[in-house]
Amino acid sequence: MAKSKKTKKKPDNAQQSSQKEIAKLKIAVDQQKMAHSLHTSILDSLSHPIFAVDSEYKYLVFNQEHIAAMKAIYNVDIALGKSILGYMSVSEDRKSAKANIDRALAGETVIVRQFAGDANLDRRHYEITHAPFADDISGTGVIVLVQDITNLESANLRFKKFFQAVEYSPVSIAVTDLDGALEYVNPKFCELTGYTFEESIGENPRILQSEFTEKETYSQLWETILAGKEWKGEFVNKKKNGELYYESASISP
Repeated sequence: MAKSKKTKKKPDNAQQSSQKEIAKLKIAVDQQKMAHSLHTSILDSLSHPIFAVDSEYKYLVFNQEHIAAMKAIYNVDIALGKSILGYMSVSEDRKSAKANIDRALAGETVIVRQFAGDANLDRRHYEITHAPFADDISGTGVIVLVQDITNLESANLRFKKFFQAVEYSPVSIAVTDLDGALEYVNPKFCELTGYTFEESIGENPRILQSEFTEKETYSQLWETILAGKEWKGEFVNKKKNGELYYESASISP
């Protein structure tokens, strides 16, 4: 008796369609993984903290710099899908972050300068940019770029203090460019010489020279300055009104 051969049942159209959709979905998932990997690599190459949150303040993505910053100022280990607000132990920081993100979610690009961090750990000064975005995958959200300006602000504060000291100095102070043109004079200079600030800027200090200062003095001055050293000496200078005055000077390159 002959055995009948079993024949493979061909998939119907519905099955074929389902298999194609599954294949497409796998390709889409693989592409999304590749895109995420690429985005992460790009973010991690940046030298400033950057992250994105959704409309519920939950992390969508962040780079290594942001991970390190949050660890340093709040001593927390952040995770995707968690709210950034929950990691902020300082209520002032939490309120400020929420307010700025809310403004950005409303469509505004928000740039602020503020302090953040636990004072017992490391409270820093930042410039923070909040930019709104919307896409089909994540919906609405905010991209946040953080720049640590603590050292810059400290340098600015030191400069302000130095400038105030120069402005109120009882000594005449003048600064020239490499060509010898006056770039800055302090109030004492103006009081002593009779030239206003506006009249002085751009002029050469030769406007103060008189025939009573020996040429040898100027030769020694330039020889010392060009050698990169500080020169000290005396001039017999002439004010704007022609009056002569003695000046003990210290000039540095």
